Amino acid sequence: MKVKAVIEFFDLKEKKLRGVGDEFEVSNERFSEILTKGGKWIEEVKEIEKAEEKELTISEIKSMLDEKGIKYAKGAKKDELLSLLND
Repeated sequence: MKVKAVIEFFDLKEKKLRGVGDEFEVSNERFSEILTKGGKWIEEVKEIEKAEEKELTISEIKSMLDEKGIKYAKGAKKDELLSLLND
């Protein structure tokens, strides 16, 4: 599963410093282990299905981008916003 670091921490298994916002793959077991031993250090990244993308409004996409701290042009088109969201 894909996860995102919520705080900066040193990943002892991978021997890597994980910065806030870093996204990486972990097993379900590893996800549970990090939450149990460390706390809310990571959260699952929800991938948007292509079918769901078509149903999203521009406002909804902009809200999702804002939540992730991703900048976008004021007059950006839906396709451009979706591209930013999926990068």
